[in-house]
Amino acid sequence: MGTRGGAVLMPIIAAMEIGGWTFAGLRETEPIQMAADGIRQASAIACKKAGISTGPVGLVARPMVIAGLTRLAPRVTPFDIETFFKIHFTKVGDQTLLGLTEWIAEGHRTGQPIDALASLKEALIRTRGQAT
Repeated sequence: MGTRGGAVLMPIIAAMEIGGWTFAGLRETEPIQMAADGIRQASAIACKKAGISTGPVGLVARPMVIAGLTRLAPRVTPFDIETFFKIHFTKVGDQTLLGLTEWIAEGHRTGQPIDALASLKEALIRTRGQAT
């Protein structure tokens, strides 16, 4: 996955896990705002490090756009995408935390905002702690 794609997908996946692995849960006010804010910060950090522009990522980093995508995705995929995301990203959940951790470290190192990514990571850790 490319720099921009990862910066969009990872915060959405983290917020979806926080929302109980459902698109409806992701669309709740707090998770969807966390996803949008996380996308903005992750894309700024990742793209700066890669030496590329964020391109159209800012268009996706809006709760209304994310909500629309979560309503569209189940209609255009030939499988249960919520279940796929839950199964796949639970297996590779350490990568989600690692990605957030790396963006936070890079943002801190370069003086870029990281508060949204830190909040997303903390909420994800709390969510996982409750699931055990």
